[in-house]
Amino acid sequence: MKARAVTPILNVSDFAESVAWFEALGLEKAWDWGDPPTFGGVCSGEVEIFLCVDGQGSRGKGENTATFAAE
Repeated sequence: MKARAVTPILNVSDFAESVAWFEALGLEKAWDWGDPPTFGGVCSGEVEIFLCVDGQGSRGKGENTATFAAE
């Protein structure tokens, strides 16, 4: 297998503000989902970054809140 692309999924607190921040850097909103949107993507050429409110698709919201260290 030879990977040709990776699409990061960033957890954001405000979808619209996050899209605006990326647009200020020169990326464009490619798509969104929900009303109001809580998931979507920004792109520049063939590069796409997904933005997600509230950790959609994350490890969950159980007792373990740290990724690498115990709190």
